Amino acid sequence: MLNLSKRNRIVAALACLMILCAFTHTIYADEIDTKYFAHLIFDAKERADFLPDIHRINPNVSEQILYEIQKHYVAARLDAGEVIGGFKGGFVPKASVGGVLFGGDKILGGKPQLQLADFGLLIIEAEIGFRFCETITEPVPSLEKLKTYVCAIMPVVEVADGALADFGSIKKNFTHLRNSLIAINVASSHTFVGQSASPSSPLANLPIVVTHDGEKIGERDLAQSFDFWNNLLWIVNDYVLKQGYSIAEGHFIIAGNLTGIHVAERGEFEADFGALGKLQLSVE
Repeated sequence: MLNLSKRNRIVAALACLMILCAFTHTIYADEIDTKYFAHLIFDAKERADFLPDIHRINPNVSEQILYEIQKHYVAARLDAGEVIGGFKGGFVPKASVGGVLFGGDKILGGKPQLQLADFGLLIIEAEIGFRFCETITEPVPSLEKLKTYVCAIMPVVEVADGALADFGSIKKNFTHLRNSLIAINVASSHTFVGQSASPSSPLANLPIVVTHDGEKIGERDLAQSFDFWNNLLWIVNDYVLKQGYSIAEGHFIIAGNLTGIHVAERGEFEADFGALGKLQLSVE
């Protein structure tokens, strides 16, 4: 890991960007070396450094190319010993994107203690997880059938790494944000998973509140409906299966954040999921 100051890290990231931009005459949308770009992401991730931003380099890259980059990146992680723990969706259904969640030591329990230095940009999000009790290799025809595959739900805090330089500005340009996130596997890093509950547990009016050092920083807006099951169906059929993956017994899916994107600072965080319980973690 590079022990660079924030300023030096930004300089290093911009220098890397300038090098990549020098080759833009060879990386038009249909000419990008997706495997090479994925390994740039992998290497930067290993250093906990800022990740290459494909949209800055070429804003005209197709969604197909973005997912090819993502698949090569995920493959590199699997070759390095990671395992798939599940999948995630974002911006469903308006501008849906999907990514892979890693299992093993990337699934957290208890009361995790996270180190800011281990992340390029630590982000936490409150979500609901759906655990599958059967394998799925073919498209699921209906919501009714989908529900037969799910054996539990649980509160989840996704611990993501949105390590893109100038992330605050990127969030203001949705196309930039969406394209960049697809390539970097939707910022997937770790998931903090709580106790399982019945899949029939009511979710429509479930209150969720996130606090930092006792101060509320996010809350689920119950006035806005969130169609968990239809979102889940899109992730299974239109992301997991179409990208060549499958659902294995024990995999879980998170279908989108419910209280906003929270850039983490040092301190104590709590996500209160009402009847589903509380998750607490600390950041140092």
